[in-house]
Amino acid sequence: FREKKKEATKGSLLEKAFREKKKEATKEIKDFMAKLKKLKLNVFLGGSFAKDTWLENDFDVDLFVKFPHKHRGENISEMLQEKLKKFKYEKLKGSRDYFRIKEGKFVYEIVPVLEIKGKAENITDYSLEHAKFINKNVKNKNDVRKLQLFFKANKLYGAESYLSGFSGYACELLIAYYKSFDNLLKNVAKFGENKIIDVKKYYKSDRDVLNNFLLLLTQ
Repeated sequence: FREKKKEATKGSLLEKAFREKKKEATKEIKDFMAKLKKLKLNVFLGGSFAKDTWLENDFDVDLFVKFPHKHRGENISEMLQEKLKKFKYEKLKGSRDYFRIKEGKFVYEIVPVLEIKGKAENITDYSLEHAKFINKNVKNKNDVRKLQLFFKANKLYGAESYLSGFSGYACELLIAYYKSFDNLLKNVAKFGENKIIDVKKYYKSDRDVLNNFLLLLTQ
């Protein structure tokens, strides 16, 4: 009984320390976002901070600058670059160029996105919807953290091509589908060669998923 009580006390202290670090991190990020908003930029927090799946000692922050739909067809990366000229930034190539700024202990990746009206112009324009989906469909964010740490320990975490690992968003989707870390582990043993994860049961069958995917590839 004493051992269990000791473990519970240790767990609550660790949880309290994590909450304090998260509070400090959130304040620092909000202060940086305020600087961007002063430049009349419509900036939104994305990534793990927006979804409350942040891991301690992860200092990468995703920020999205949304441009009105009237700028469709224009180079919004150049428009954002002009606004950021007072900062020391690194320009990065992507489906749409984005920018990296280091300030304090955080590294901010600032991505221009276009307001969606109907079909998106670029895949990154859907990025803000990721946070809404995860916040609605994942109740226990600690299970996402457990999964991320599990993959990190096994060198399977990260979307980089040289890792062939699981991205943070993939971890979130797995927990959204299986509801808990323990339930996911129980089901992993049943995976075949290919496993299709359809969180909202959008498709009628796995074959339906594959047929739609092949159709997209041939268009």
